[in-house]
Amino acid sequence: MRHSNTLNGLIDEDYQILQNEYSGTEQLHEVLHFLDLAFPEWKTHKGLGAGAPEFVLWVINHTSETCHTYSMREYLKLLYTEIADTYESSKEFYTNAFEENCYRIFIDMDDDFFLEEYGVSVEYLNDHQINGMFEDYYKKRVEEEPFNFTFEEDIPWELSL
Repeated sequence: MRHSNTLNGLIDEDYQILQNEYSGTEQLHEVLHFLDLAFPEWKTHKGLGAGAPEFVLWVINHTSETCHTYSMREYLKLLYTEIADTYESSKEFYTNAFEENCYRIFIDMDDDFFLEEYGVSVEYLNDHQINGMFEDYYKKRVEEEPFNFTFEEDIPWELSL
């Protein structure tokens, strides 16, 4: 599985904000913890994939005021509800964008790719074969985790509810 803090060689701005401003915070820890428990595939392209940093940052920004004004129990209830209520629509958006991106990349592959991967020149392939190859390509890529969400600081506290 591929892990990175960059996407296509570019530093992801949202990931950098999470790393620089929220690493070691209760908010980030709780968001990541809940996503890991409730949606185990959230880091892969089956889940939020490349959109994960944007989603996590949105959740933190959307719930940050209540983090400081609610009790921990109330905050966690709101946080978990917010994630659960918005996850599926975000997942659908990001998985559709990922599939379109894969398709664009795949159709732009040159003949060398097909020769190396499949041992045949693209000119000798019919539509059915190419569609099958795209499905294989997509299945390999969908399991990737573009971001590892492992920040240097561990959370040294225990939550008291």
